[in-house]
Amino acid sequence: MSSMADSHEETPTEDGAEAVASTNEEPGDTRTDGHEDQGVATPDTNGECPSADLESAPLETLWSQPVLLVSIVVTIAILLLHEVNYELFDRLQYEDSYIENLTVIGLIIGLAGMVPRCLALWRERAASKDDRMRLWVLLVFLQLLFLSAVAFYAAAQELEFGQRALGYDPPEDVKEETGIGMNLHNLVFMEVAIAIGAVIVVFYTVVLPYMARSPWSDRLPPPLRGLLYPWLLKLPRSLVPAFGTGTFFTLLQNISLVLGNELEQFNEWAEVCFAMGFALLGVYLLIADRMEPTLNPDAVERLKEREQEGSISVDDFGKQYGLDR
Repeated sequence: MSSMADSHEETPTEDGAEAVASTNEEPGDTRTDGHEDQGVATPDTNGECPSADLESAPLETLWSQPVLLVSIVVTIAILLLHEVNYELFDRLQYEDSYIENLTVIGLIIGLAGMVPRCLALWRERAASKDDRMRLWVLLVFLQLLFLSAVAFYAAAQELEFGQRALGYDPPEDVKEETGIGMNLHNLVFMEVAIAIGAVIVVFYTVVLPYMARSPWSDRLPPPLRGLLYPWLLKLPRSLVPAFGTGTFFTLLQNISLVLGNELEQFNEWAEVCFAMGFALLGVYLLIADRMEPTLNPDAVERLKEREQEGSISVDDFGKQYGLDR
């Protein structure tokens, strides 16, 4: 009987073994678009535009505490200087002084990071095949373009649009309106435009980075959240303290309307603090563009070439910088 039982036992064939092995394959092993092979994750849209969120997970971890600390130190230092040595406090913000020059440098650094991202967004919009995504990317592009235009105008205004550097004389009608050179902010309509622009900048740099993300965004009515959330530009939360410092001194300056004119001297200091925020944003975007190849198709191609050469594992690179999240 035992021999008959042995004779009736089925031994797995090679085909059967292959079938069993195929059923044990991990679901992630299935390649449909080639991204798993590259080790670079495809952004999960889930009804939103990935490009609208400027945060980089590794940078947030590295930057949050240092930016907060620097912002606190800068705020305390400016207040102490105002109280301890007002003469130096005032002299540092004279025309063509250190503070004004630092403001221009900070704004230029900000533009160096924002302008390339604007160009990348424009290319992304042109390459997208989805009409809804094209619209969302366009809206993100316009928001970042607005912040770039604010930084450019502020830098140009600090330089009086190159009047002193180039030595040109503005038209007489401009002099009559501004009272002095190319200080366009002395124009009535420009004062209103600048005030509105300042409110929008504070909203985007201080309020929206938290309001547009959980848990704050979860409190919005679902229809409103679904309408606005996908394309709202979300700046990194780690940079909020830097922009918050500029906001604080701007409010302090505006309080001068009630408490006295002396607080108006905080105007230039508020501008240099905002410039610090823009400079950090520019550096942040430049670093993020190099770290996250999903934001730069050319970087993806270079990584693929290096992987084929064996000089880098794109999969390890993606895991290291959180690109598989």
